[in-house]
Amino acid sequence: MSNALQTSSSSTSAWPHTDTSKLVFLIDACTEEERKYLTDWLNRQKPQEASAPETDNLAFLSSQGRDDSPTHEELQKSITAGDDRLFVPIRIAWLTEDQSGGVRRPRVRDFIFRRSSGPNPVQRRWLLKRSPDKAQPIAGKAATLHEMKLRYRAKIGAAAEEELDIGRLADYVARQAILSLEQAERSVNGARQKLPYFVSRTLQSRIGFRKTITQIGQEQDQTDEQALEEAAEYLKELVALPSEFHVDTFAQLARFIYSRGYDPEIVHDPADIKRLRDLAKNHPIALCWTHKTHVDGIAVSALLHQYRFPLAHMIGGINMAFMGIGYLARRSGAIFIRRSFQDNRIYKAVLRHYIGYLMEKRFPISWSIEGTRSRIGKLMPPRFGILKYVMEAARTSNIDDLHLVPVTIYYDLIPEVADYAAEQRGQTKRPESLAWFIGYVRGMSKPLGRVSIRFGEPVVVGQDMETKPKYQLGDSTETKDAFALELQKAAFEVAVRINNVTPVTPSAIITLALLGACPRSLSIEQITDELGEIIAWMQSRGIPMTSDFGESTAERVQQVANTMIELGILTRYDEGLSPVYGIAPDQHLIAGYYRNTIVHFLIIKAFIELALVKAAEMPPGHSEAVFWNEALRLRDIFKFEFFYSSKEEFREQVQRELDLSEPNWANMINGGADQVNKLLDALRPLFAHATLKPYIEAYSIVADGLLQFEQTDPWDEKGFLTRCLKYGKQAYLQRRITSEESIAKLLYTNGVKLAGNLGLIEDTSGDLHGRRVAFARELRDIGRRIDLIDAMAARRRNTDIISVREVKSTDGQEPIAV
Repeated sequence: MSNALQTSSSSTSAWPHTDTSKLVFLIDACTEEERKYLTDWLNRQKPQEASAPETDNLAFLSSQGRDDSPTHEELQKSITAGDDRLFVPIRIAWLTEDQSGGVRRPRVRDFIFRRSSGPNPVQRRWLLKRSPDKAQPIAGKAATLHEMKLRYRAKIGAAAEEELDIGRLADYVARQAILSLEQAERSVNGARQKLPYFVSRTLQSRIGFRKTITQIGQEQDQTDEQALEEAAEYLKELVALPSEFHVDTFAQLARFIYSRGYDPEIVHDPADIKRLRDLAKNHPIALCWTHKTHVDGIAVSALLHQYRFPLAHMIGGINMAFMGIGYLARRSGAIFIRRSFQDNRIYKAVLRHYIGYLMEKRFPISWSIEGTRSRIGKLMPPRFGILKYVMEAARTSNIDDLHLVPVTIYYDLIPEVADYAAEQRGQTKRPESLAWFIGYVRGMSKPLGRVSIRFGEPVVVGQDMETKPKYQLGDSTETKDAFALELQKAAFEVAVRINNVTPVTPSAIITLALLGACPRSLSIEQITDELGEIIAWMQSRGIPMTSDFGESTAERVQQVANTMIELGILTRYDEGLSPVYGIAPDQHLIAGYYRNTIVHFLIIKAFIELALVKAAEMPPGHSEAVFWNEALRLRDIFKFEFFYSSKEEFREQVQRELDLSEPNWANMINGGADQVNKLLDALRPLFAHATLKPYIEAYSIVADGLLQFEQTDPWDEKGFLTRCLKYGKQAYLQRRITSEESIAKLLYTNGVKLAGNLGLIEDTSGDLHGRRVAFARELRDIGRRIDLIDAMAARRRNTDIISVREVKSTDGQEPIAV
């Protein structure tokens, strides 16, 4: 039963041109009526010289399960009859109402009769009696027992002289027969989605799997039987059991959920899907997608199902496997893994072999590279957990062409943003449950715009890295270090490529402009000027933008702005001389979420602006060195927030940006404050104040908190973050910080990471207090320069240009001496 199959029907005989006495028809049927129908069909199709098939020529299978091997009571007897036996699998293909190959939408009667996955036994009896034209016999290509034994020995690694277990060989032959028939049936019923079958039994029969499990068991003082039984239980827990009916049902449910708030059609490029399909035919692929909302995974699944893409197995936390949804998702390809299994070696081995099997069979793996939903909009640092097991599985399965496909999912608006803002201010996340899910779906009744998906260039593990490690997965320290380095490089490269294809949306540039003006509101003329500058700058840099930015830009931006006003994110005041727009009270974190989705495009320029202000304060002749030192220092300070290229490429990016703004920039930096002011004026628009202020103010809260922390007290990060939230609220009420965005738990967490990285938490060597004071002063100085940029941007809105000489810092210091 090779992959090359032939289909037989009433007009094409299933009888091969061979000695019919050696034939064994493997009949896949679950009712006596089907068995009789197929036996009669064989009698009608037999050659004249052949006798009717006898009992010895028939072996009945029943493939109702999707993971257990089909039953095969007569098959073992046929296997012992000689290697020259020729097996021919046959079954009835039940013709569907829709053979176009398109997406079938389950209806209520589908749920009752499960029509999407074929009729149930009662229906089959009725159809054979009343509508036999719906039953079309099919057959796979014949294969001899000798061929099957050779393939089975190769699978399990058995020597030619080694005696085979008849029961396990029969399992293998039966599974291959069913898989052959599944593929043959697709030629009758159209391009059905490719699904995996008999995964658990196949894995348990593999010598490599059994050897790995028993070896771990021996090291844990378990018998082979105990270790294999434990592994079998984990397979029951992990292995998805997809059926066509459940996959179709889940896709329809997914469309119902996201289309309650979003447009039903997902915005995408069909050429991306074609490219991805071609890639999946020849290579194992893993889809690494961004995670901003609970819609992400189901949106990807629905889009791929629309094209009948090979089933992508989505990996998620077991917390999402709650009643009802967990059952359906697992039968639609979802793999639910435990939140913690670090010390469970058998569980890890089972997961690794399972993922390796799926990649070997060219079933895509799909998961969020961030590991959790982004609570503040920007791409979160990659979580290595699932990626680690995928890459390990590739290594142990001798897969050297794993393609990690970056996938960005972006939205006009996001339903959970208010919940994210509450969590950042200290509220507890609500646990997932069926009641939570129902409430979530109900809450999506507001208009939220469109869902869009883009696919980036894949990262080929081991080939797109700077080095190609020549090692196999093992236990040596050197091997682990090499693998850890490759893992980090792969994750980083995926994140960079995700950012590169994440486009600018109307909601992002609207909030960028208004947050940059806060606490001021802007007139429609000011907003038009701001957005015009921003869009022109982005287009000149080749930054990807959604299709909203074209001939109907103004109309589309106004539409999104009106929706954000309806949702309470923006305000419009029109009782004065002219309407003005601003960020609504207590909505700065929510507005910042949308701005942060594009902040990665802006940070290089923001760093340039701040470094130039510092350079302007230096004596002529020293400014350029100060500029580069400060740019690299800012890169280091914000390393827990953003993804960068290497230092060399970072310098090239800075130079390219300056070249585009002012080709004579190097001479102007060294020309004194007046020349630097002119250079800053050429850097339109300004971004530092609109992008970095929340981060630097939050870090200042952390720095001030550390100054109050006694060196002798035991470090309690959770308690310290709670104090930061309270101190941040106080600082905002006193207007010592200006942005409500700065009161955010995640920003404080990253501020703590930075302080720890600088040795300012538990490193008591030297003058710890003095180093903490220096850190706080450095952050305060960056904040002062951000305020200068803010003031310059504000004056520009009123057509004036401000010099760095004219502005006082927010802490009341004298004007900057230049």
